Amino acid sequence: MQRDIKKALRHKGTKAQSEDSVVSPENFFMARARPLQCPFCDNYLAGPVEINIGAMDFTGGICICGAIYVLDRTAHNLGEIFMDALTFVCKGNIDKALSMNPEAYESADYDYDIHSNTIGRRSSAGKAGKLVFVRLINDKNTEG
Repeated sequence: MQRDIKKALRHKGTKAQSEDSVVSPENFFMARARPLQCPFCDNYLAGPVEINIGAMDFTGGICICGAIYVLDRTAHNLGEIFMDALTFVCKGNIDKALSMNPEAYESADYDYDIHSNTIGRRSSAGKAGKLVFVRLINDKNTEG
């Protein structure tokens, strides 16, 4: 059993790398699917839902820590959903969102399987959406 685990942790590298080079268990398990959790507070989250507020229309959710998460089903519109998340976290004020310093917020993105509500790997069909998380660090730092 121990031998199988070590064998599974080996990766295929270049010829310059030793054949016995081993990937750390932390990196190996990052590819495993895990339940949807907030990257900032580790709270378990419900799957994204349709959100319609004024002119804003996106699929996502809100964590109890104040983080916003937005889903891109195709993983091809990350810029658009990132701006949706920033605008939503700025209470719909797009001018404020566009003028924010990058130091004023935290962000993270993950592959997302909508069918199993898990993050971290592609779905069984080989496709994955993307979830983008955004959280303000501090309200007084939101001005550009």
